[in-house]
Amino acid sequence: MNNPIFNTQSFHVDWSYPTPIWFGVERVDDLVNGCAFLGKHRPLVIIDERLVEHPLILRALERCKQSGIDLKLFSNFRSDPDTDMLEQGVIAFNEYARDMVVGIGGGSALDLAKAIAFMAVQTKPIWTFESLPNRWQAANADVPPIISVPTTAGTGAEVGRAAVLLDSQENRKRLIFHPRMLSSLVIVDPALTLTVPGPVTAAVGIDAFSHAFEAYCANSFHPMGDGIALQAMNLIKQWLPIAVQDGSDLQARCHLSAAALMGAVAFHKGLGAVHAISHSIGGTYGTHHGLTNGVLLPYVIAHNRPVIEAKLVRLCESLGLAQPGYESFVAWLKDFLASLGIPPHLRDLIHSPFDADLMAQLAVADPTARTNPQPLSVHDYKTIIDNAWSGH
Repeated sequence: MNNPIFNTQSFHVDWSYPTPIWFGVERVDDLVNGCAFLGKHRPLVIIDERLVEHPLILRALERCKQSGIDLKLFSNFRSDPDTDMLEQGVIAFNEYARDMVVGIGGGSALDLAKAIAFMAVQTKPIWTFESLPNRWQAANADVPPIISVPTTAGTGAEVGRAAVLLDSQENRKRLIFHPRMLSSLVIVDPALTLTVPGPVTAAVGIDAFSHAFEAYCANSFHPMGDGIALQAMNLIKQWLPIAVQDGSDLQARCHLSAAALMGAVAFHKGLGAVHAISHSIGGTYGTHHGLTNGVLLPYVIAHNRPVIEAKLVRLCESLGLAQPGYESFVAWLKDFLASLGIPPHLRDLIHSPFDADLMAQLAVADPTARTNPQPLSVHDYKTIIDNAWSGH
């Protein structure tokens, strides 16, 4: 239930970290001002076709048209976009002589928008810029501006410098990275998330939690990232159950929208084995990314326990758990996941022949594996995956 003293104006703010962020209820109306802010007026708008008729989005697009903004919509994509869809988007950008890209939607739309803007000015193949050390330096950095408008509170793609795409030839998820893929402007309107169904709210919320958790435990030094990650997990612990139970709770939606982008800001520090495995499974079997992360979290934590126990004590204290430590945190996490309807086993998500050996091989090669709290072998990944499948 909304706090009786909740005032949406208190959530109407502008931030400048890590990029300009305009945050507030019905802030999507400022899309026209965002185009002016960037000095552009011919955007290619990457938007899920299901969102085109959303009243708030429809109003924002109409205001752009009335102000002389020449919009071209691109909706020829699906969840987990692949390189074929990227190619079509780049063709549209160039054929229509666009000068910027606007992404409106969940993580798939935003990642595709960033990738289209980036690849529109490249002459080398996309995987030249895969998220591996120093590959990004081979790119043309003259990337057109990007405005990201998230409509879910989970992926945090709006503040990410990378995009996850399905390799159409190899049928696996891969990442491309470049600092200029960071959105030039982010417009976060929590009102756009009010219509997200409860199960989807839970899944994307756990995606945000997994971002914050893995960033907090990642093996690199970034105290600012740690602080942001801790606060993001606190917000999700408090507000995600409320939003799942009552999707119309605008206060909960505001906090979760903030937590989602905070989790993604934090994971500039790095991620880990949860995402390495989830990318592999999602790319091969089409499972929901956030849901897969939620299933995997307890099993990865168990495997990483020897090197993260001290961090878990601090995390328990931050979350207000009665007994700080590994057992206390994992017990709370399992109860939290179950209360949100997150299944406990991988076998609950995958109903076709499952190749755990292949998933382990793909996971160890995933770029996010590099910042896991400890190095893991193919055997380690196979053990985690087997445990997550059986529930051991």
